[in-house]
Amino acid sequence: MKHWKTSHGYEIIQIPNGRSSCYLIRKAGMLILIDTGKKGRFKVIWDQVSRLKGKQPLDLIIQTHTHYDHCQNTARIKEMESCKVMGSEYEIGFAKKGYTPLPRGSYILTEIISWAGRILLKGLFRHEPFETDITLREEYMLKAPGFLIRILATPGHTRGSVSILVDDEIALVGDTMIGFIRNTIFSPYADEPKEMIRSWKKLLDTPCTLFLPGHGQQISRSLLEKEYEKYARKPKLMT
Repeated sequence: MKHWKTSHGYEIIQIPNGRSSCYLIRKAGMLILIDTGKKGRFKVIWDQVSRLKGKQPLDLIIQTHTHYDHCQNTARIKEMESCKVMGSEYEIGFAKKGYTPLPRGSYILTEIISWAGRILLKGLFRHEPFETDITLREEYMLKAPGFLIRILATPGHTRGSVSILVDDEIALVGDTMIGFIRNTIFSPYADEPKEMIRSWKKLLDTPCTLFLPGHGQQISRSLLEKEYEKYARKPKLMT
């Protein structure tokens, strides 16, 4: 379990749960959970969250997007904690329906895998429906006494993908980047790869120096800059 702290005292704790991670943000009596993981990992996730939060209630769940591996426990945790859920207005319907289509593949092989998953294994990728209480389209400032967090729309992996900027130092980016392939952050699955790369530029335009993905290890600003420059030069991808 990794832990980061910003200059203004925000704590970010990684909640690993197999192939993906959730994150807990903590400061000044406020607790925010970023994503909720897969149903089969609920006990692993909730044991860690419970130990970290003690008797303090969870205030908010922020969904980076509504793919099953990021939200299968959202409805359950929302009911348990009587907390609100925040996410993109573009994914409200998916949250209510309990299903978000798998993202398209970024390459021929992953496009075939994605197609097969959408057609043949659709039932595996559902989640319990939930209501989104707070929505954003482009940007949202989350304010409370001693607490200020910025949420940005970072589309590409899905149209409604968002990133959470903590203290303008660390960004929690969901699947806008991946951190499990060495020296690359380009996701093998994205509905709109060129929008994903534009979202990288949007994140580079912030002061953030560290990026925490939903899958894999932390990503440095220097690697993000290198990857953006590489993919932005590919005319077929960016036109």
